[in-house]
Amino acid sequence: MKDVLSVILFSTLGFALIWGSAEFVKRLGSKLPPDPPIISATAKVIAKREEKKLGAGTKYYVTFQLEGDERIELSAEGEQYGLLVEGDKVDLTYQEKKLLEYLRL
Repeated sequence: MKDVLSVILFSTLGFALIWGSAEFVKRLGSKLPPDPPIISATAKVIAKREEKKLGAGTKYYVTFQLEGDERIELSAEGEQYGLLVEGDKVDLTYQEKKLLEYLRL
């Protein structure tokens, strides 16, 4: 009899723990901010720069001039950075301040 009660008790506690955790995750997920939008635009490469940090590697940045004379500096991967040349006209896709991809025109 004690074994049956123990199984029922632990089963009920396990169910409550799992259900409570699932509810917590569901509520937490609804409070997270939405992902920033992914934006596509036509632009011209106007500058490139590298930022070298001791022990942290190199970060790469490319400045683009969008249509309407707006400028934006985006972080880029090393290969993206290496293949872009000042003066290139590109269709680019970015999210916040990160270059996702581009197509040279």
